[in-house]
Amino acid sequence: GNNYVGKAYPNPANTTVSIPFTLSRDAVVTVTLSNVMGQLLTTETINATGGKAGKATFATTSLPDGVYLYSLAFNGQHANGRIVVAH
Repeated sequence: GNNYVGKAYPNPANTTVSIPFTLSRDAVVTVTLSNVMGQLLTTETINATGGKAGKATFATTSLPDGVYLYSLAFNGQHANGRIVVAH
């Protein structure tokens, strides 16, 4: 089956950023957000239903402007990307 992880939007982000995904089967998705120094800022876990569109959302209001890295981990796979926060 195909797993789809979309690009984070909006990017640059101001108040929130979302990462859309659709997985081929049920999975627990661990979503992390880190700064470029590799410090973990936030982690959330999403119970995803196979074949159903899901979305990970982070509040970015309190984050300083800059570049951040995100990762979605599920079923032994990883999808990574970067976002820019600009207020």
